[in-house]
Amino acid sequence: MPTPRARSSVLAMILPAILACHEAPPRDAHEPMRPLQVNPARDSPMTLTANDEPAATASPPPLAERPPADPAITKAIDLISASGLRFIDQAEDDSKPGEYTAEQFASMLRTKWDWIGYDIVELDPWLEEIAARSFKTNLPYQVVLANGARVELRGWLEQQLAAGEDP
Repeated sequence: MPTPRARSSVLAMILPAILACHEAPPRDAHEPMRPLQVNPARDSPMTLTANDEPAATASPPPLAERPPADPAITKAIDLISASGLRFIDQAEDDSKPGEYTAEQFASMLRTKWDWIGYDIVELDPWLEEIAARSFKTNLPYQVVLANGARVELRGWLEQQLAAGEDP
């Protein structure tokens, strides 16, 4: 019979191999989404059968479409994409912050707008809730200027939008 020390040394050699073969279950990362606003006047009422149960033929209410957005939001995303600058998503702890190219950051903001701010259609709320801060850390996004200086994205973006309005 093997001694306890021999068993533990065998386990010490086998256990890392077993653990290396184990795959962690995939982590589902789901972004929160605002509930869609349903207009009861537009949607047809559900019909009931004689025993007060929904009829099998009742169709689910249609999904609400995004209201038309302020063109300034699209202009802001286009300005970011065409800037050629780097954008920083600051880290909360000592880990390395996320860094994006202009195209990547613009794409990330579009996706964030679709998932989190589907019903945001005006520029100021979009800047505050989508473009200014990281959803994960609540720290402001930064833009790295051509000279290497870092500034907060919201101020830079408002300045770029204002400069584009000048005649």
